[in-house]
Amino acid sequence: MKAARLSALLAAVALGAVSGVAAGPAGASSGAVVIASGLTAVSGLAVDRDGSVYATQLVPGSLLEVSTGTAVPIVKSATPVTGVAVDDRGAVVYTHGSGAGAGTVEAVLADGGTRTLADTMLYESIRNPDAVNSYGFQDLAAECAADIRPTGALPGGGLPYTGRVTSKAAAIAVLADGTRVVADNAGDALVRVTRTGAMSTIAVLPPVAVKVTAALAASQGLPGCAIGSTYAFEPAPTDVEVGPDGLLYVTTMPGGGALAALGSVFAVDPETGDVEEVASGFRGAIDLAVAPDGTIYVAESLGGQISIANADSPITFRLVSRPSAVEFADGALYVAAGFSFVPGTGEVVSIFLR
Repeated sequence: MKAARLSALLAAVALGAVSGVAAGPAGASSGAVVIASGLTAVSGLAVDRDGSVYATQLVPGSLLEVSTGTAVPIVKSATPVTGVAVDDRGAVVYTHGSGAGAGTVEAVLADGGTRTLADTMLYESIRNPDAVNSYGFQDLAAECAADIRPTGALPGGGLPYTGRVTSKAAAIAVLADGTRVVADNAGDALVRVTRTGAMSTIAVLPPVAVKVTAALAASQGLPGCAIGSTYAFEPAPTDVEVGPDGLLYVTTMPGGGALAALGSVFAVDPETGDVEEVASGFRGAIDLAVAPDGTIYVAESLGGQISIANADSPITFRLVSRPSAVEFADGALYVAAGFSFVPGTGEVVSIFLR
């Protein structure tokens, strides 16, 4: 499976801050424009062939069309709307997901109504694809494991555990044949949804193995006996996009806090399910976009920037205040900035690339 083609940017062009977006060390653009403001908790972006820009909000749950600067509701929901994609025919699909272990795939109909295409939680309850993975501590002595209690960062406590039955449909992409691909953040897998609603597993993302250092043990309140052991984090995919080479590109965001730099980008062959890591070291890899030349842009929610994926380490493209989504279309990068649950603090900005 071939990896993504990464392109080097030209020298930086000085550009002052445009609202929540400022030039970074590798920034090269001919301008930036605020497309829409007054948004709340933007979780996903998509751009149609006609230039229509769609944004999803977690709270209040909604799918919006924001191209004109005014947010026009397409869908209103009582639950978070997490991701959105547009196929080659202009059909809009989106996902619902929540921490309560729920996920669905929906389509916007021509008459403005919606239709449920698939239930990812139902599929998870039947298949549980990541049951093949082992997470948590892999090599602790029994007496050491007994001294470790589950926490938010280390949910397994001292013992290994396999993938649990839970689902959160975080993002969606559409393959050339119209197949929908869902990134299941809680199920740790990419799930295929056909036009008829049939579901199958494309790939299970691999655990992220971390060697416990003294510093990590201290930050997580671990006993000394855990130092030197291996903890396997759930990968937690956050976004999925189709690259120009037909591969799927996925961001993952395991861990948090002191573990924030564990984010990665993976390339996945949609036919074989082969998975290959393209880049790592991202601080909160929440979303990605893939340009026609193969350049991968990653929104780092905890790093405060848009980065370019690089095999050695992420390259800063733009400094962004609380980025939460990024999309590439027609020579421009669209960025959701200012993520917050405080109403009206978010915006969508377009950065026109050379």
